[in-house]
Amino acid sequence: MFSTQERFNKVCRPHGGASTGPKTSAGRQRCEEAKIVHGRETRAKRAVRAEKLRELRELEGVLEALADC
Repeated sequence: MFSTQERFNKVCRPHGGASTGPKTSAGRQRCEEAKIVHGRETRAKRAVRAEKLRELRELEGVLEALADC
């Protein structure tokens, strides 16, 4: 049979025993750079959208300034 410590460390695979996440700094870096699993967005797409929104806000400010003249 298993010792007490071995039984304590055993976790059933269907309920989360297969992985507990990255252990090394390289593994953590890969996870950080990996695409976001939320809908169809990736970090790159979010960055592009944020830049476009900044440009839009800047243009709106210019238009407001012109309208005030």
